[in-house]
Amino acid sequence: MMPSTPTTPNPDNSGMQVNLVGPNEDSRRTLERKIAEEVKKNATSPVESIEIQRMVKLFDINQWRCFSKRRTEVGQELGGSNFNQKFLFLTSPYVDQISVYGIDMARDAIDGTFGHGIYLTQSALNASRYAFNSKTGCSAHQLTKCMTCTRKMIVCKVVLGKSYNSAGKVNHSELPRGYHSVQGLIKGHPSDVFVVYDTYQIIPTFYVEFTTSFKPREGQPHSNGSGRRENIPPQNRQGNASRRGDPARQNNQGIGLGTVVTNLAPLAPLLIDTFLRRGGRGVLPNANFNLQGTIPYVGSEYNLSFSLN
Repeated sequence: MMPSTPTTPNPDNSGMQVNLVGPNEDSRRTLERKIAEEVKKNATSPVESIEIQRMVKLFDINQWRCFSKRRTEVGQELGGSNFNQKFLFLTSPYVDQISVYGIDMARDAIDGTFGHGIYLTQSALNASRYAFNSKTGCSAHQLTKCMTCTRKMIVCKVVLGKSYNSAGKVNHSELPRGYHSVQGLIKGHPSDVFVVYDTYQIIPTFYVEFTTSFKPREGQPHSNGSGRRENIPPQNRQGNASRRGDPARQNNQGIGLGTVVTNLAPLAPLLIDTFLRRGGRGVLPNANFNLQGTIPYVGSEYNLSFSLN
């Protein structure tokens, strides 16, 4: 765990040095402003706000020396000092360990969409999304959209060098000569996700604890502190059909793709909510529909096709 109070530097300047960042310090205000601007810009995001609860500055002289040396090497390979350095967010189950010991490829690399490496993002919204386990959510409430539990991330200084754009997996050995990182392509467009294979190209700069608030869906009351909706009968709850207690899951287990569901009454809140949130468009790519057509719905465990004729 991160220390609750700032520590003083070690006499030999070795190991991670930490220093609490106050709410009025420039670095914290700059980060808060950047996050607020991103949330405001992404009006369609379910996130209402991201509030920093605690921010700690990190510095390790040994890590800095390795990072500085690698940065110089990348700059030389690119024929100058343009080593393409960015501040990126890192979320991981091992955030606390990273804040103390730094990045460890064996521990922190994941085998993701774009290959095996260290995944970072320039989007605070993306970092918030992956701060909890995508399946189990927070440890206290098992909610992916918990608004009470603290999320954690590391702000890293990253040397990206020349980034290779890829829509699929790229192993380090497959990275073309002259490239130093991967920028993921989603639907043919560069995303905010980067993959780095050399830990010396990443240095943890800030440890951040934060909470995320979500917008209530239209027609729903505000949730309580844990993100749970109160005083709503289970049969009337809207949301993901894969959630425990959802009527679609209770009444239609084992329904395959293309099956026509005749009893739509318990599914109406889910269908209407899905339809409205998609602006009258289908929930599958290029699958347009209206209230007289067929609505395909993809759950985490099964596929359904609803007929509203």
